[in-house]
Amino acid sequence: MNYFEYNGIRSSDMGLHIQRKNVYSSPKYDSSFVSIPGRNGDLIVPNRRYENTQVSYSVYLSAKNSQQLADSITKIKAWLYTQPDRYHILKDSYDKRFFRYALFNSSLDIEDELNKIGVFTVSFNCKPFRYDIDGELPHSIDVVLNFPYMIFCRMDGSKPENDWSNR
Repeated sequence: MNYFEYNGIRSSDMGLHIQRKNVYSSPKYDSSFVSIPGRNGDLIVPNRRYENTQVSYSVYLSAKNSQQLADSITKIKAWLYTQPDRYHILKDSYDKRFFRYALFNSSLDIEDELNKIGVFTVSFNCKPFRYDIDGELPHSIDVVLNFPYMIFCRMDGSKPENDWSNR
């Protein structure tokens, strides 16, 4: 069964079943066009960035009765609206090698079918790039040095300046 994982929780664990997906969209390069009277063609003014992109999943949620459906919807809303002021990791089973930084910031318009099935679309506002999962894993570097110098190297990028206090 296909799933997406947002903020460490899989959609399948919440009882969601994916009907359709829109996960292969690409970001738009942000630029403006300026039209000058008497000049053929517009001038392109690049803003030197990519806009965020939308990733959407059309899902449904089945329940035995309307009360169970209401309880499940409440849990799903609590999950999706957790920490709405920051990006979270979004992964899915369609492209297991990559993840995105995403934020759920849309409304949930849930259609109730037969009082037992909730149908809706979950849309995420994502940063414009996908990130390789391998980049999040620790890597070791085994090097034999043949000179009497010690090399200090910070690989985690946690501080913009060099920290020499731990020597």
